[in-house]
Amino acid sequence: MTEKFRPGYLFGEKVTKAERRISAARKIRKFIKDEKSSKTGKGTWTFSETPLEHYANFGIGPEKLNFKQYLDQKINSKNEKLKVMDVGIGTGAQWLHMKEKIELWGSSLSGKVHPEIKNNVKRATASNLHKHFPANYFDLAVSDFGTHFQEMEAIENILHLLKPGGEAIISGDEISKPEYTKPDMKSIKNLEKLTEIISDEGREGGFWMIHLRKK
Repeated sequence: MTEKFRPGYLFGEKVTKAERRISAARKIRKFIKDEKSSKTGKGTWTFSETPLEHYANFGIGPEKLNFKQYLDQKINSKNEKLKVMDVGIGTGAQWLHMKEKIELWGSSLSGKVHPEIKNNVKRATASNLHKHFPANYFDLAVSDFGTHFQEMEAIENILHLLKPGGEAIISGDEISKPEYTKPDMKSIKNLEKLTEIISDEGREGGFWMIHLRKK
């Protein structure tokens, strides 16, 4: 995987065009509108400080992944700080107790990032991560309901940012927001060459989680 990013290089231009039905500007405006609505209980973006226990949708998948335990194991297996990217980090307050153990970066559209980490959080949509973060840099990328209607483009961008051997855990919900589309990992060109799918699972209610490793 080269350092130059090409939209559609994983899923093909056909999927990329479908993902662009809503422009990046409209996606940002819709997100901000929904977030403001959540203050009055009318919106759906209520987890701006998602507890780490909630990442990976409470352990969907054959391994019933315990995210906090998984994260601790990753940290302890490294001789240097684990480089973590959180796509749609919200305020990022959920990570504050971990910031001495990891090198944390993130993207957020909320504009309400906690001051202790704001210098490492960029205002970017999931389809533009490659413009704000270095290629082949991160050990771990996560996103819990944070890809903002750009699930397939997010997968492409996240794989671009991961080191070879780096892992990604991405979760979402197809039911509460019809605009969401669960990425079809089987449609990746040269799937076995590019990535290993550790888990690609869903459950009743529309929740889903994809856990993959970049080759």
